[in-house]
Amino acid sequence: MNSALRMATAVLCASFTLSAWSAELTIGAASLVGEYTNSIVPALDRKLQSHGYSARAKISQGSQQNVEEVAAGELTVALSQWDVAALAMEAGAADKLTLIGKIAPEALLCAVNTEGRARSLHDFTDSRETPLKVSVGGEKSGTAKTFAYLQRLDPRLQGVELVYEQDVAAELHRLTSKARDAVCFVMMPNPDNPLLRLVHEADNLEFIDFVNERLANAKIGGESVYDVIEAPVSPGVWGIGAKTVTTLVTWVGLIVNKEQADLRLTVLLKTIASEPDLLPPNSAAGKALVLYDQYKAKAGETARDLTEKAKGVMGAN
Repeated sequence: MNSALRMATAVLCASFTLSAWSAELTIGAASLVGEYTNSIVPALDRKLQSHGYSARAKISQGSQQNVEEVAAGELTVALSQWDVAALAMEAGAADKLTLIGKIAPEALLCAVNTEGRARSLHDFTDSRETPLKVSVGGEKSGTAKTFAYLQRLDPRLQGVELVYEQDVAAELHRLTSKARDAVCFVMMPNPDNPLLRLVHEADNLEFIDFVNERLANAKIGGESVYDVIEAPVSPGVWGIGAKTVTTLVTWVGLIVNKEQADLRLTVLLKTIASEPDLLPPNSAAGKALVLYDQYKAKAGETARDLTEKAKGVMGAN
């Protein structure tokens, strides 16, 4: 065995199962039925195979578990929302982790009761004696970690009371009776999502704009954690004729353990993750990417403009 092969084998054995033909890379994904597992990892596998690798999905609870396992060295690579990874990296994991690629968009959507206490983002940041009750999914869900990161960016959001309930549909029903002040969730843009339909068909529920300068300007490693999109929030033929709200979009990326992934693999993953034809066009993730391109906010409209727009809407109410 020559020296180059010995070095490659030493790196690969830490993270992969070697076969006669390829190195199998286990990638932390999410639920058994989700897009991480069924669209993104298979898409990565197809691209990796031409470079001597293969990939399989490891089922997990999502971004937070994935980040924890990569940081602990239990996985070499996993999928994660950018904001969830940024939260961990800013809390001290940056020396262990590399975040690469913006594969698919995930929009933050917040629904409120039209007769309730929360009608705009300003109601979330205002100081009040009785805090708003904001539902953000399970305690380790992507949405809960998104909101934790937003609270880090804008400490005024720490005044809300976070409610951790996994069943978003049930929480939307509670919102109709004002048992909740808002229900927020992160999802790939899809105007035909059943949760959007629940809000659209309820007489007293609506989605609100959710962006300000502090949130939109977040960066990690010199790159933006969020982009801004006019997200479709009502049923339509993939967005045609749908109502929209101006909100934050984070991205599904790859979180990599710096010590376990060699330079060749890291560069390869970065290249593959940036390829425009990575995702199957008929997958929900692929369609979400197309929707993002259609609905992203105009380049000249800054976060400050959006903040002023929200103030104007609030003043008119």
